[in-house]
Amino acid sequence: MGGNDELILRAMENWPEAQRDGVLNSIDGTAEDLASAYEDYFLLLQPPIVGGLTALTVFLIALFRRGLSWVARINIAFAVLTVGSLVGLAVFPIMVAQPQLGSWVFLPVWFLYGLTMYRGAKGVLAETVWGRAVKAVLFSTVTIVLVFIAGVTTFLLSLQQAANALQPPV
Repeated sequence: MGGNDELILRAMENWPEAQRDGVLNSIDGTAEDLASAYEDYFLLLQPPIVGGLTALTVFLIALFRRGLSWVARINIAFAVLTVGSLVGLAVFPIMVAQPQLGSWVFLPVWFLYGLTMYRGAKGVLAETVWGRAVKAVLFSTVTIVLVFIAGVTTFLLSLQQAANALQPPV
């Protein structure tokens, strides 16, 4: 199935040759060394970055229903995130095999975020079907944008740190 190291190696195959060669010529090691270091940093950085940004959805839920307790908001947010995350993890092997399809993974995850929010919002966050639908679309859209930002940030920081760690001695 591969891991994050395999994912970055596959992604590097699709980079422009000049970009790939520039990165590899700037390090003291091989593409596999870079991928291994990248995975180490990615595994370290992903939980706080993704968790921190997606936790911001708790504030969005507060706008949906004033007076809802923090515990209830956190439970709602992470219940919705769990469903989308399971699907995201299930399609991870596809992303490793075909990195160019990775952006399409966001569509079913976005849909499941919205569907889960829609189903769970009845009587808690909205009384009407229209209210539930609007809040579900808003929540899923904001959440997928935060997940995307977190993913790009984690990728870039991990790649930068991996390349820095493999700099040749001065």
